[in-house]
Amino acid sequence: MRADPAALVLLLAFAGAARAETVFVSNEQDNVVDVVVAPDWTQVTRIPVGQRPRGMALSADGKFL
Repeated sequence: MRADPAALVLLLAFAGAARAETVFVSNEQDNVVDVVVAPDWTQVTRIPVGQRPRGMALSADGKFL
């Protein structure tokens, strides 16, 4: 898995504080969002999203990214 360096830094910065089971990582080099599960950080799927995925935000109810 090749992740965008900035996304990887962001992921690592919050890895200790966050207790989420699923992590969505923006991968601008491959134009996908990688879906990773904790605690072993296993990639479970890749979602093709178009060119340079940016600006991901979780909806207020937590149902949509």
